[in-house]
Amino acid sequence: MLSIHTYDHGGDTKEAEERFGRTSFIDFSTNINPLGPPPSVIKMLRTSRSLINAYPEPRSSTLKKVLANRHRVSPENVIVGNGVTELLYLLTRAVSASKALVLAPTFSEYAHSQQAAGGEVHYQFLKPEDAFALPQKLDLQAGAGLVFCCNPNNPTGSYYPQSTLIPLIEQATGQGAVFVLDYSFAGFLEPEPSRHLLLPANILLKRGIFFLYSFTNFYAVPGLRLGYGIGPASLVASMEKLRGPWSVNALAQEAGLRSLKSPAFTRRIPVILSKWRQHFYRKLISLPGMKVFPSAANFLLVRLPDVGPPAFFFREQLAKEGLLIRDAGNFFGLDPFYFRVSVRLPAENAKLVHHLKKLIERYC
Repeated sequence: MLSIHTYDHGGDTKEAEERFGRTSFIDFSTNINPLGPPPSVIKMLRTSRSLINAYPEPRSSTLKKVLANRHRVSPENVIVGNGVTELLYLLTRAVSASKALVLAPTFSEYAHSQQAAGGEVHYQFLKPEDAFALPQKLDLQAGAGLVFCCNPNNPTGSYYPQSTLIPLIEQATGQGAVFVLDYSFAGFLEPEPSRHLLLPANILLKRGIFFLYSFTNFYAVPGLRLGYGIGPASLVASMEKLRGPWSVNALAQEAGLRSLKSPAFTRRIPVILSKWRQHFYRKLISLPGMKVFPSAANFLLVRLPDVGPPAFFFREQLAKEGLLIRDAGNFFGLDPFYFRVSVRLPAENAKLVHHLKKLIERYC
């Protein structure tokens, strides 16, 4: 059987439409806020002709200044990119480390970007029996010059407080490595955990820590592609030299500015989605043989019973019903029985649970 995706991410609904002869799907394979963008962003997109008819700022200078002020750092410490993925590929080229350590299972582009830059990738695997907790010590015996950590982690949903991160950061930077801390899903954290995030303003950026942030998932603008990084000024300057101008379009820049001016949206979304996630979690874990991992983000990692078919089979069957899930078997560190689902509207979540229940009863 052919895969729904020809690459290892979710969200390829066009290919799914062609394969299954459907015109619409409920897409659980991507981790996008189901409530959509802030109203101010939607309004801007409806009246954006003036932005389309002009070149965007080559280096997103206005947005960069706003982000620097928000994080209490210098604009020289900030780089705005065409999504976090562009920044990863710039980062690995700028650092040019011969080896990188990836805390896995996690986002595949950490490894892909390092390999594209000509470097090797080493994995340190987080254990499902420990709920994918961070290790007490990094395996840096290979002399890695880069360390990648996602918090909350994709696809596990694990959240790591400062107390567990700081010793690892000190170990990595003490040995000359750049520690990359990806906060792409931090916007979904409820207020209490978010107060304990490690913030750029609270550390010495010259120590070799690089933060990544994304507008994509929380502000629901994946089609615009927008992310940013914060790190040492020298590293940011090296990254800027490696790319051409205008990589971030004018609509994305304006969407970023408007999103940052939506405090009510930012406060409201984590509270709503947390309630929906907890209810979704309870329903999924009630299914026979299902293992569901606690999550601090807007998605859940699920493991199917060993006695039935793997996640790929479930993905195929659910797609026929108009439901797309993310087969997580191609995440390094996970076996073929894992899949990931985003938290969507309650009625959509209930529909997925209903069809999963039918499949488990029939095949497990």
